[in-house]
Amino acid sequence: MKMCLELARDLEAERFTIHPSQPPGFASAGEPGTYLEEHRDVYEEVLSDGIRGVVSVAGGIQVCVENEPLTPFVEGVLEELLAEEEGLFLTLDVPKAMDPGKGPLERVEAFYLRHIGRVREAHFHDRRPGGRLHDVLGHGGVDVH
Repeated sequence: MKMCLELARDLEAERFTIHPSQPPGFASAGEPGTYLEEHRDVYEEVLSDGIRGVVSVAGGIQVCVENEPLTPFVEGVLEELLAEEEGLFLTLDVPKAMDPGKGPLERVEAFYLRHIGRVREAHFHDRRPGGRLHDVLGHGGVDVH
């Protein structure tokens, strides 16, 4: 990550977007998906420390976290970090926010409205159902009108 930030500085970039990571939902003792809940504190600390680490070495570059994924777990970690880290910002990936498979649009929208002053980037592209993630505008399911 430090090398990527060095390149960003060399390119005179103003912002650096990262994606958070949702921990895997391993089965524990035969119960599917319970591992995250049993170790939530550890996962929260790992994600939080990772993002803080990127912010700490970013220098004058604004570190932006994109909503990919913006699960309730990631949202909870970001709520805390945004209250504490002045150098942390947000990128909104519009089509991913609109994807029902990523969770309710209303939840993502409410999160971004609460933190509208921290949004520094908007990532807008199209997406064909079942197609590539980044299609040319007008060639997918996103209504651009």
